Amino acid sequence: MFRTGSTLLEQILAAHPHFYPGGESEFFPRLVSRYFQQYPNGLETINKTQLLNWKKQQRQQSSQLAAGNKRLTDKRPDNFLYLGLIKAVMPSAKFVITERDWRDVATSVFCTRLGPQQNYATSLADIRHYLGLQQALIDHWAKLFGTDLLRLRYEDLVAEPQTTITQLLEGLGEKWDERCLTFDQLNNSVKTASVWQVREPLHSKSIGRWSNYAAQFQDTFGDQVGNQTQA
Repeated sequence: MFRTGSTLLEQILAAHPHFYPGGESEFFPRLVSRYFQQYPNGLETINKTQLLNWKKQQRQQSSQLAAGNKRLTDKRPDNFLYLGLIKAVMPSAKFVITERDWRDVATSVFCTRLGPQQNYATSLADIRHYLGLQQALIDHWAKLFGTDLLRLRYEDLVAEPQTTITQLLEGLGEKWDERCLTFDQLNNSVKTASVWQVREPLHSKSIGRWSNYAAQFQDTFGDQVGNQTQA
């Protein structure tokens, strides 16, 4: 989901010598737009030849970004809609879901100017509903993909960065590297709303930000204000 720390995680991995930050790829959204106008309808018609062709195209695109043996990351948030298709095209793909207290997510999304595709983002009630739908879909993917889908809580990352990052790297088949903690010193391009946050060291200032707007949350969600369910 937007505003859960995905850009931050991309930068942390980018500081590791085995990863290259690919930003937000258009490959799969464009694939869906071209072949599946009524997505997910039509997925049942995919054949092996198509999958191999798309895999070749994806590899060609990726090789232009990450040369050598580096692993390319794609942090596009709406990829969660396409995980089944991505896994069919790229069987070795691993997915990392960044999660955060839904109240902070809702506050941050509501206060951020997102694109017109995120038409739920201007209503706290709609944001909460969307978060619930997204969480249900992620739970579905998790059952299908097992250890190929990893979940990382923003609050854990901030509180215990080395432990949390080490566990994530182990799940990705990589070893801990000290440079992951100096991600804020990278000079790479960042093109998301989090561009300035990831130029700072880890901090907890954004945790609990929702409480500054407790009245607004109470009006929208009633007694759910006390529910810290992650989304």
